[in-house]
Amino acid sequence: MKPKLLIISDLWGFSNSNWISMYQKLLVNSYDIVLYDAPKLAAINATNLTEEEIHKQFVNGGIKKAVDKLVATETEKIDVLAFSIGGTIVWKAALKGLKVKSLLSVSSTRLRKETKKPKTEIQLLFGENDMYKPGKDWFKTLKVNYKVIEKLNHNMYKEQQIANLVCENLNITHHENINIR
Repeated sequence: MKPKLLIISDLWGFSNSNWISMYQKLLVNSYDIVLYDAPKLAAINATNLTEEEIHKQFVNGGIKKAVDKLVATETEKIDVLAFSIGGTIVWKAALKGLKVKSLLSVSSTRLRKETKKPKTEIQLLFGENDMYKPGKDWFKTLKVNYKVIEKLNHNMYKEQQIANLVCENLNITHHENINIR
Protein backbone atom coordinates (compact mmCIF):
# COMPACT_ATOMS: atom_id res chain seq x y z
CA MET A 1 0.00 0.00 0.00
CA LYS A 2 1.34 3.40 -0.98
CA PRO A 3 1.62 6.13 1.66
CA LYS A 4 -0.85 8.99 1.52
CA LEU A 5 0.38 12.39 0.37
CA LEU A 6 -1.69 15.54 0.69
CA ILE A 7 -0.93 18.21 -1.86
CA ILE A 8 -2.28 21.63 -0.94
CA SER A 9 -2.44 24.38 -3.54
CA ASP A 10 -1.41 28.01 -3.50
CA LEU A 11 -3.99 30.78 -3.16
CA TRP A 12 -5.12 30.34 -6.78
CA GLY A 13 -6.25 26.75 -6.23
CA PHE A 14 -6.06 24.09 -8.91
CA SER A 15 -8.70 25.26 -11.38
CA ASN A 16 -6.27 27.32 -13.48
CA SER A 17 -3.04 25.75 -12.28
CA ASN A 18 -1.83 23.22 -14.81
CA TRP A 19 1.55 23.18 -13.03
CA ILE A 20 0.16 20.74 -10.44
CA SER A 21 0.10 17.99 -13.08
CA MET A 22 3.92 18.03 -13.11
CA TYR A 23 3.91 16.99 -9.46
CA GLN A 24 1.12 14.44 -9.84
CA LYS A 25 2.89 12.66 -12.72
CA LEU A 26 6.12 12.44 -10.76
CA LEU A 27 4.51 11.24 -7.50
CA VAL A 28 1.59 9.02 -8.54
CA ASN A 29 3.64 5.81 -8.56
CA SER A 30 4.91 6.38 -5.01
CA TYR A 31 1.93 7.94 -3.24
CA ASP A 32 -1.83 7.89 -2.97
CA ILE A 33 -2.32 11.57 -3.66
CA VAL A 34 -5.10 13.66 -2.15
CA LEU A 35 -5.43 17.16 -3.59
CA TYR A 36 -6.69 20.07 -1.52
CA ASP A 37 -7.59 23.28 -3.31
CA ALA A 38 -6.70 26.01 -0.79
CA PRO A 39 -9.47 28.47 -1.74
CA LYS A 40 -12.12 25.73 -1.53
CA LEU A 41 -10.68 24.52 1.77
CA ALA A 42 -10.97 28.11 3.04
CA ALA A 43 -14.49 28.59 1.58
CA ILE A 44 -13.23 31.37 -0.70
CA ASN A 45 -14.63 32.01 -4.15
CA ALA A 46 -11.51 33.22 -5.97
CA THR A 47 -13.22 33.65 -9.35
CA ASN A 48 -12.42 36.96 -11.03
CA LEU A 49 -10.58 38.33 -7.99
CA THR A 50 -7.13 39.87 -7.88
CA GLU A 51 -4.31 38.25 -5.94
CA GLU A 52 -4.63 40.97 -3.31
CA GLU A 53 -8.38 40.35 -2.90
CA ILE A 54 -7.88 36.58 -2.55
CA HIS A 55 -5.01 37.07 -0.12
CA LYS A 56 -7.13 39.42 2.01
CA GLN A 57 -9.86 36.76 2.28
CA PHE A 58 -7.32 34.16 3.42
CA VAL A 59 -5.88 36.50 6.04
CA ASN A 60 -9.34 37.62 7.24
CA GLY A 61 -10.62 34.22 8.31
CA GLY A 62 -9.93 31.96 5.34
CA ILE A 63 -6.76 30.44 6.78
CA LYS A 64 -8.59 29.60 10.01
CA LYS A 65 -11.48 27.98 8.12
CA ALA A 66 -9.03 25.93 6.03
CA VAL A 67 -7.10 24.85 9.13
CA ASP A 68 -10.26 23.78 10.96
CA LYS A 69 -11.57 21.85 7.95
CA LEU A 70 -8.25 20.09 7.39
CA VAL A 71 -7.93 19.09 11.06
CA ALA A 72 -11.51 17.77 11.04
CA THR A 73 -11.11 15.89 7.74
CA GLU A 74 -7.68 14.27 8.00
CA THR A 75 -7.37 11.98 11.01
CA GLU A 76 -4.47 9.72 9.97
CA LYS A 77 -0.78 10.58 10.04
CA ILE A 78 0.16 11.98 6.62
CA ASP A 79 2.92 13.43 4.49
CA VAL A 80 2.21 16.85 2.98
CA LEU A 81 3.48 18.83 0.01
CA ALA A 82 2.19 22.39 0.09
CA PHE A 83 2.61 25.52 -1.96
CA SER A 84 2.55 29.14 -0.81
CA ILE A 85 -0.54 29.74 1.39
CA GLY A 86 -1.04 25.95 1.52
CA GLY A 87 2.12 25.63 3.60
CA THR A 88 0.83 28.15 6.12
CA ILE A 89 -2.47 26.28 6.35
CA VAL A 90 -0.72 22.96 7.05
CA TRP A 91 1.73 24.52 9.53
CA LYS A 92 -1.14 26.00 11.55
CA ALA A 93 -3.18 22.79 11.22
CA ALA A 94 -0.25 20.77 12.57
CA LEU A 95 -0.11 23.09 15.56
CA LYS A 96 -3.84 22.40 16.10
CA GLY A 97 -3.49 18.62 15.95
CA LEU A 98 -3.22 17.57 12.31
CA LYS A 99 -0.99 14.48 12.34
CA VAL A 100 1.75 15.45 9.89
CA LYS A 101 4.62 12.98 9.38
CA SER A 102 6.50 15.38 7.12
CA LEU A 103 5.87 18.74 5.52
CA LEU A 104 7.67 19.94 2.44
CA SER A 105 6.49 23.44 1.67
CA VAL A 106 7.49 25.61 -1.27
CA SER A 107 7.29 29.42 -1.23
CA SER A 108 5.21 29.64 1.96
CA THR A 109 6.19 33.20 2.78
CA ARG A 110 3.47 33.84 5.39
CA LEU A 111 5.35 31.44 7.65
CA ARG A 112 7.62 34.37 8.47
CA LYS A 113 4.88 35.50 10.85
CA GLU A 114 4.81 32.21 12.77
CA THR A 115 6.48 31.99 16.18
CA LYS A 116 5.80 28.32 17.03
CA LYS A 117 6.91 25.28 15.05
CA PRO A 118 4.90 22.06 14.69
CA LYS A 119 6.53 18.88 15.97
CA THR A 120 7.13 17.21 12.62
CA GLU A 121 9.80 16.92 9.96
CA ILE A 122 9.80 20.18 8.04
CA GLN A 123 11.64 21.26 4.91
CA LEU A 124 11.02 24.68 3.41
CA LEU A 125 12.04 25.84 -0.03
CA PHE A 126 12.20 29.48 -1.14
CA GLY A 127 13.41 31.38 -4.16
CA GLU A 128 16.31 33.73 -3.57
CA ASN A 129 14.36 36.58 -5.20
CA ASP A 130 11.18 36.05 -3.16
CA MET A 131 11.09 39.29 -1.22
CA TYR A 132 8.66 37.93 1.39
CA LYS A 133 10.63 34.82 2.40
CA PRO A 134 11.52 34.62 6.11
CA GLY A 135 14.83 36.11 7.19
CA LYS A 136 17.78 34.03 8.39
CA ASP A 137 17.00 34.87 12.03
CA TRP A 138 13.55 33.31 11.69
CA PHE A 139 15.02 30.02 10.45
CA LYS A 140 17.63 30.07 13.20
CA THR A 141 15.12 30.86 15.96
CA LEU A 142 12.64 28.16 14.91
CA LYS A 143 15.36 25.67 13.91
CA VAL A 144 13.70 24.88 10.58
CA ASN A 145 15.40 23.08 7.68
CA TYR A 146 15.30 25.20 4.57
CA LYS A 147 16.93 25.82 1.24
CA VAL A 148 17.00 28.98 -0.84
CA ILE A 149 17.23 28.38 -4.58
CA GLU A 150 19.40 30.95 -6.33
CA LYS A 151 17.92 33.35 -8.88
CA LEU A 152 14.33 32.10 -8.50
CA ASN A 153 11.22 33.92 -7.26
CA HIS A 154 8.01 33.11 -5.40
CA ASN A 155 6.38 31.26 -8.30
CA MET A 156 9.35 28.91 -8.76
CA TYR A 157 7.15 25.91 -7.92
CA LYS A 158 5.49 26.31 -11.32
CA GLU A 159 8.76 25.41 -13.03
CA GLN A 160 9.64 21.86 -14.08
CA GLN A 161 13.11 21.98 -12.49
CA ILE A 162 11.61 22.65 -9.05
CA ALA A 163 8.92 19.99 -9.54
CA ASN A 164 11.67 17.50 -10.43
CA LEU A 165 13.76 18.47 -7.38
CA VAL A 166 10.85 18.31 -4.95
CA CYS A 167 9.39 15.06 -6.29
CA GLU A 168 12.73 13.31 -6.55
CA ASN A 169 13.31 13.95 -2.88
CA LEU A 170 9.78 12.92 -1.89
CA ASN A 171 10.05 9.70 -3.91
CA ILE A 172 13.42 8.84 -2.39
CA THR A 173 12.58 9.59 1.20
CA HIS A 174 8.97 8.36 1.55
CA HIS A 175 8.88 8.15 5.35
CA GLU A 176 12.42 9.24 6.05
CA ASN A 177 13.38 12.78 6.89
CA ILE A 178 12.98 15.06 3.91
CA ASN A 179 16.33 16.25 2.67
CA ILE A 180 16.46 18.69 -0.23
CA ARG A 181 19.82 18.42 -1.96
